[in-house]
Amino acid sequence: MKEYTLIIKGEMDFIILSPQVLSSLITQIHNSPERKVVVSIESIMPPKFTDYLLRVINSNRFSNERFRYRYILENPVTKKGMYEILRQQLSRTNTESCGKSRDQHATKAYRLTASSNLYQLL
Repeated sequence: MKEYTLIIKGEMDFIILSPQVLSSLITQIHNSPERKVVVSIESIMPPKFTDYLLRVINSNRFSNERFRYRYILENPVTKKGMYEILRQQLSRTNTESCGKSRDQHATKAYRLTASSNLYQLL
C-alpha cells in the first residue's frame, strides 16, 4: 500500500476538504472500472456535513479572514459557492508519495476537472 501526503496550496482559507470527503472520493475512483469517472458532489459530501459547513462559513465570513474566500462573491454562501470552494481546494492539491507501493506497476494517474456539482476524474 502506498502512503501519500496531501498538500493544499494557496491562501490561508479554512479547509473544507475533510478526510472523509477525500476518502469517499478516492473510494469511488478505485471502485470504478472506467478510466473516466464522474462523481456527484452529493455522493462524497453528506448533506448534514454540507449544511454544517455552510453555517460555519456564513457565520464567520466577515469576522475571520480564513472564511472570506475572496473568489466567492455571493453572500450568504450557498451550496454552489461551497462546491466552488471545494473545487478550488481540490485543484490546488499536491500529492507527494511517502513510501513504496507493494505493487509498483499498479499505479493510476488522475486529472481532476470540475463543472457545477460534478467532478470528472480522467
